[in-house]
Amino acid sequence: KELITDAIPAATIDEMVEAIAAACAAFHAVGVTAVAEPGLYPEQVRAFHRAHRQARLTVRTDVLLAGWGFGRPEIETNLEERFSA
Repeated sequence: KELITDAIPAATIDEMVEAIAAACAAFHAVGVTAVAEPGLYPEQVRAFHRAHRQARLTVRTDVLLAGWGFGRPEIETNLEERFSA
């Protein structure tokens, strides 16, 4: 999976907030009122938090932390520490 993930440039928090807002608009357009976001890393959780504070997260969202095996190895090195905290 690193062959693919290494080729994808990392999004900024602002870009993620824009994507969250666009997704919410698309969900509303088809009547979706609640979603789940499994497997988020800290920077993605921060983006959801910022979108919420800016009133741009307009769909009820269950936000779940990432587990092992979903991200690049260097990101996953401290997952156990984060989970225990």
